[in-house]
Amino acid sequence: MKYLTLDIEDPAAIKAFANQVAAEFPALNVLVNNAGIMRPETLLEQPDDLSDAEAIVTTNLLGRFG
Repeated sequence: MKYLTLDIEDPAAIKAFANQVAAEFPALNVLVNNAGIMRPETLLEQPDDLSDAEAIVTTNLLGRFG
């Protein structure tokens, strides 16, 4: 088992990651993606800036398709 780091917000990093995995593990047949972010939120208050909530949804639910 091994872990690798990937910034899913960077399209070039995604391509480099795919190339790295294919080169290092040519016989690989299973890849488990376990990633996400969580930022502090005060649920009783409606923030004016929704950038944290949008980043959480984009990263955790949409992954690289966000």
